[in-house]
Amino acid sequence: MSSSTSTQSISVEVQKSNKQPPIKLVGGCLVLLGTLLAVTNPGKPAYYEYVTNRFMEPLENSKKSCEELEQEIGLGLAELPSQDLCKFALGGVTGMIRPLAKETLKRATKHRNLGIFSLHTTELPGKKVTSIGIARQFITFSNQ
Repeated sequence: MSSSTSTQSISVEVQKSNKQPPIKLVGGCLVLLGTLLAVTNPGKPAYYEYVTNRFMEPLENSKKSCEELEQEIGLGLAELPSQDLCKFALGGVTGMIRPLAKETLKRATKHRNLGIFSLHTTELPGKKVTSIGIARQFITFSNQ
């Protein structure tokens, strides 16, 4: 009887220990995940490129006519003799505007680096963009 009692107590102990996850393993995984997120936390230059693209994309990829764009941005594009020339001029204008837009956005942006992610808020008259940078990606969760 003593051998069956010792067998039962061993099996009960094994069952009890299997119910709890190893704390060292869970802690190690959390440390590894935190380190990975901290290393891949995108910095200010990556955010500036992201937000510049976000603001410039509607202008650069516009399917609007030059007359419609003229009403919105007023660059004298509608006075050009053809739509092709207008689109060519628009491409040159956006090429010149992009660096200026990037500098303006830099000045209008506040950053908070929180280790595993960063918070970026860009405020311009009539427009506010708040984004989280995490794992080399940006997630915009507020766009007014």
